[in-house]
Amino acid sequence: VALGVIIAVVLTRGGAPWSGGNAPEDTNSASPTGSQWDETSTPTPSPSDNASHAPCPTTSATGVTRQASNKVLSGGGIQVDAISGWQPATMSLRWVSDLHTVADTVYTSHGFGVTHTWFSNIGVGALNVQDGFTDVRASAHSTLECYASTDYYDGFTGRKDLVDEQTTVDGHPAWHIQTEVYVTMRDIPQVRGDRVDIVVVDVGNRDHLGLFLGSSNLGDAGRNGKVDAAMKTLRVTG
Repeated sequence: VALGVIIAVVLTRGGAPWSGGNAPEDTNSASPTGSQWDETSTPTPSPSDNASHAPCPTTSATGVTRQASNKVLSGGGIQVDAISGWQPATMSLRWVSDLHTVADTVYTSHGFGVTHTWFSNIGVGALNVQDGFTDVRASAHSTLECYASTDYYDGFTGRKDLVDEQTTVDGHPAWHIQTEVYVTMRDIPQVRGDRVDIVVVDVGNRDHLGLFLGSSNLGDAGRNGKVDAAMKTLRVTG
């Protein structure tokens, strides 16, 4: 039974576009029964023009969670429902292990023999204690600094933080950050950026924390809503 077309995308550092296999090149930030997502705080917008240049670790952790179904994503001791119609994708974030994602194409442009594609996506993975990820709040902020910056987004111009709050997932302590990332893309000028959601969960494992990451096209109510719905299915698997 076919599980869908696998989108192979590999991140290249330093602002170069994504590429991988025969998949289109991607300049996007990427871009699942227990109790459900429980937000308890009021969002407090906080503008930020530039991400910091704090170095991001390169993990040596190699553990991989076997995916039992194409309807859920499992990794880092958490699970989330996959978004229907979004395709399995290979994504590389050097400080994250056990990363599993699905992605959806938003825009594609062609020119001079090069294809540029902007994706929305969601994924789950592990932030490892051996790399210094021991606290949910600090780890969420570190992930944001590594992800929402020129280190990951080609054409990055700045960001605006919208949510920075303590929460729980399946009764476990967690931290949620939501930010708007702004870009200027010469090859895909209609792209304005992404809404990025980061959730770090204390899954009760001494070796790692769980990470949920969602990137959805800025101002795209349909895709933003699908990411919101997926976050509500977050649960801890251990």
